[in-house]
Amino acid sequence: MFVPIALAVLGALCLLNLLFILGVVRRLREHSTAIAALGRAGGMGDGVLAAGSEVGAFSATTIEGERVSADGLSGRTLVGFFAPGCEPCHLQLPSFVDIAADVPGGPSQVLAVVELGDGDRAAMVDRLRGVARVVLDEPGGAVTKAFAAEAFPSFCVLDERTITSSGHDITTVADPVAAV
Repeated sequence: MFVPIALAVLGALCLLNLLFILGVVRRLREHSTAIAALGRAGGMGDGVLAAGSEVGAFSATTIEGERVSADGLSGRTLVGFFAPGCEPCHLQLPSFVDIAADVPGGPSQVLAVVELGDGDRAAMVDRLRGVARVVLDEPGGAVTKAFAAEAFPSFCVLDERTITSSGHDITTVADPVAAV
């Protein structure tokens, strides 16, 4: 007598669970579609200005005391954004340093922006010193805002103030610099 009642209750619970799972799957599909549409519409950028964009105005001082500004950028310039607590930044740093060392014009045509924050920025700055003008920038600081750098590491190549290539992999972004 209890077995049919127990089976009926168990069956009802299984049916409710199935309905719940179908609702969750439907909701996940809606969210995936909305996120994809937001990315296509430009609501979620790539974490740095895209090729063809112009760098916003900024002014900063390098660790050597040199003034750097958007108006002072001339010719082809390689720019890299790093955060000390960022593992991908540490992985891409050696490649950036190698490429920066070969940029025509030397350190005057390379700008490295290291975000102030958690982590060992001294080691990062030491690696960049000598191959780039190094700027320490607050999170959301003037240089970071001018390039819309929201994800780290981010790299771009400029021609004057216009970005010719940008992204998160230095080996693909730096190709235009090598062509000069």
